[in-house]
Amino acid sequence: MKHENNGKDVCAGGDARSEMLRALPSVDALAGELVERGWEKRVGRGVIVDAARKAVEAERARIVQNGAGGAGVCDVSRGGLADAAEAALDRAALRKLVRVINATGILLHTGLGRAPMADAAVRAVTEIAGRYAPVELDLVSGKRGRREQLVVESLRRLTGAESATVVNNNAAALMLCVAALADGREVIVSRGELVEIGGSFRLPSVIEAAGAVMREVGTTNRTRASDFADAINEKTGAILKVHASNYRIEGFTAEASIEELVEIGEQHDVPVLHDIGSGALTRRMGRAVPGEEPDAESSVRAGADLTFFSGDKLLGGPQCGIVVGKSQQVARVMKHPLMRALRVDKLRLGALAATLDVHMDHERAMREIPAMLMLAPVEDLRARAEALCAKLSEIQGVELAEVRASEAHVGGGSTPARVVESFAVALRLAGASESESQEQLRWQKPGVIARANEGMVLLDLRSVFADEEAEVVEAVRHAAAHFAGRRGGG
Repeated sequence: MKHENNGKDVCAGGDARSEMLRALPSVDALAGELVERGWEKRVGRGVIVDAARKAVEAERARIVQNGAGGAGVCDVSRGGLADAAEAALDRAALRKLVRVINATGILLHTGLGRAPMADAAVRAVTEIAGRYAPVELDLVSGKRGRREQLVVESLRRLTGAESATVVNNNAAALMLCVAALADGREVIVSRGELVEIGGSFRLPSVIEAAGAVMREVGTTNRTRASDFADAINEKTGAILKVHASNYRIEGFTAEASIEELVEIGEQHDVPVLHDIGSGALTRRMGRAVPGEEPDAESSVRAGADLTFFSGDKLLGGPQCGIVVGKSQQVARVMKHPLMRALRVDKLRLGALAATLDVHMDHERAMREIPAMLMLAPVEDLRARAEALCAKLSEIQGVELAEVRASEAHVGGGSTPARVVESFAVALRLAGASESESQEQLRWQKPGVIARANEGMVLLDLRSVFADEEAEVVEAVRHAAAHFAGRRGGG
C-alpha cells in the first residue's frame, strides 16, 4: 500500500534510507492530523502529542533498522502514521476504567469489579461525590463523630450484633481484628482453612503481618472441636474460623462448627473470630444463594466475638470489610492504630449505607440488589437467550448462533463448586477463531467479556443485564464487520 506525502511517493523500493527519514512528518503535523480526527475532545492535547511522538519515533527506528528493503509496508505519510497513532490511542483507552458487559456467567467476577451496586447506592455516590458530605460531623449535635457510625445502626439491626465497624476490604478486617485481639499471641486455626485469596495472598501471611503467631490444628480434611481445645494455652490470643470460600473439600471430612468453637472460647476466655468471606448478611439472604453460604446474622447468633465479611460480594455493595460483633471487642478494633490506615472514604460509606437501607426490606433487596436479581429462575433466561440469538443470527458475518444450556457461577469466592443453571448464546464469527472473536468483542464500546468454548464464544445471559442486550448486538455487529473487512483486504 502506498501513501503520499506532499505529492511525492517516498516508499519506492529504490529510495535511500536518508530520503525516507527526511520524509517523516513532524510531531506537530502528525498531532494536528489527530486533532482533525477529533481526538483532542477525548484525551487532550498532551496525550495526542505523546502518541504522535511515539508513532514517529517507532517509524524512524524501523527505517534505521530495515531501510527501504525491510519487511512489511513502508508508510511514512502523515495519514499512515496517524492511523498507527490512532490505533495506539484506542488501545490505551481500553486500559482505562470503563464500563464493560459481563457475558461470562460469573456474577461476582473479581476481574470485573465483583458485585454491581443497586441504583440506590449509585445515586448516593453521585449525590456526594462532587460535593461535601457530613462524613465525621453529627448534624444533630453539631459535634465531630466517627465516620463508621454512619452504618453501625443498620448493621446492628440487620445482624443482631451489639456493634459494628467497616474498613476497606475483608483482608483488612481480618488483619485488623487479629492485630487488635491477638498481637504477639497465638491464633488457632484449622489446617483445612489456611486459604489463599486472590493475588497469592495467604492467610498465614496476613496473620503474621498482624503481629500474631499462627497455631495450626487438625488436618486438611478433618479438624474437630477437640483439636482447638487441646491447643489452647497461656499464649493463646484467639480462635479463628475461616470459611473456605474459594474451594470445597468433600468425602471423609470433619470441621468444628462456630457454635462448638464459641463454647470452647467461653470456657477458656478466648475470643472467637469468624471470617465468613463473601457470606450473606442475613439468614434469609443466605438461603437465597445456591449451596451452603454462612451468614453474619447466624454467626452473631452463635456467639462469635467478631464476624467479618466482604461488602462487594453477596451483599452487593462497595468494596469494604464489614466487622460485626460484641461491643467490647469492636471497641478494641476501632481503637487500634491500623484503623485509621484502613478506614473507608465518603464514597464507600455512602454506597454502603444506601445498600444496607435496601437490605432492610428483604423483598426489596431481592428486587434491587443486582447480584440477587441475577439469580432469577433459569426459565426467564431461556426466553432472553432465544430473543438475543434471533437478532444475532441476522447479522452479516455471524456464521453460527445457537442457544445452549450453560453453567454459571456466583463467583467472588462464594459457593465453591456450585453451579447455577443458565442459558447462553454460542456464537461463531466468519473468518475468526474463538480467541480473535473474544478480543474484538472486548475492544468494542462497551466491551463484551465472553467465554470461549469449542471454537465459539459463549454469551451467558445470567450475568448480562436485560438493558445491555442491544449493546451486545451492536458489539457483535462491529466485530463481525471487522473480520469481514479483513477477509476483503480492507
